[in-house]
Amino acid sequence: MRGIASGLVLLALPLAAQADIIKCVNAAGQVAYQDSRCPPGAEETVLKIRGGRVKPVGTTSQPEIETRDRVIQRHEQVRSAREQRQSLPVFDTERHCDDFARSASDNGARNASMYNLCIESEQAAYNAAANLYQQVNGGMKEECADFARSVEGGAYSMLKLCLEAELNALQRPAQFQR
Repeated sequence: MRGIASGLVLLALPLAAQADIIKCVNAAGQVAYQDSRCPPGAEETVLKIRGGRVKPVGTTSQPEIETRDRVIQRHEQVRSAREQRQSLPVFDTERHCDDFARSASDNGARNASMYNLCIESEQAAYNAAANLYQQVNGGMKEECADFARSVEGGAYSMLKLCLEAELNALQRPAQFQR
């Protein structure tokens, strides 16, 4: 009995390595790959997968290759943006904004509107800094991070300011005039 079960498993293995992918092209020319039928009105092409390799039925045109390359490029840009956000220095924004909001008050109590303003400002600065951070070299990243840590808790607004100043200086180097 065990021999029959083993034989059935061995017979099923090649079937598991075979599948079909459906390529759908809609009226606007957008291409989608899926494992189910295309929606009505879309052109459908079945791609056969055998042993882990895709064997298209028909040929792939140059515009389809360029579209695929653009999709891959966009995916890489999104992934890179996520990595940039993850590589930003981590500051204690709540502590920074709490300190800021207390300094805005006469009696040392936290001013709620100043705290909220600070949080919103820091969020905007964080978003902007994430886009700027990868445009400067490693040494400048550290210098800007140290500059941003010069305030209580660290501040993304300070990081953004430093990164913008550095990028502006790189784009427009100062020249001495006689």
